[in-house]
Amino acid sequence: MAERRIKTPPRWFFSILVIGAFVACGIYLGMIRVEGVSTGHVIRAVGFGVLGLLMLWGVLGKR
Repeated sequence: MAERRIKTPPRWFFSILVIGAFVACGIYLGMIRVEGVSTGHVIRAVGFGVLGLLMLWGVLGKR
């Protein structure tokens, strides 16, 4: 029988998501430094940082 391969998104797609998430995290960190600490900015910065790390794991993981 023919072996079926599971379709996965290409690595370059995850790489674009990693870059975007880390840029967004950096923007919120910059806003925190300029405007002061607010709960909303901290939650967004942490959220985008975690998203970037998860997508980075997808880029670097074995296939």
